[in-house]
Amino acid sequence: MRQITLYRQFGWPAPRYLHLPLVLNHDGNKLSKQNHAPPLPEGDPRPVPAAALRFLGQSVAKSWHDLSVAALLQHAIGDWKCKKSQ
Repeated sequence: MRQITLYRQFGWPAPRYLHLPLVLNHDGNKLSKQNHAPPLPEGDPRPVPAAALRFLGQSVAKSWHDLSVAALLQHAIGDWKCKKSQ
């Protein structure tokens, strides 16, 4: 709440907050280095953000295979639906 008060004091619009689900492995542990999660695969990085977007219930550009990572993320930002990720 303190952060929102600061935004109001400066006359800035407060951000909207969203709690996203943890990604868990088959044992119910969160995916993290601490829990020895496997590293992301080397090579083409585009499948990783596409899979993450699907996990969060977001749409993925049909042509994501043809997009750069930056364009894929830009599409995701423009098409983000908070209600799908809750």
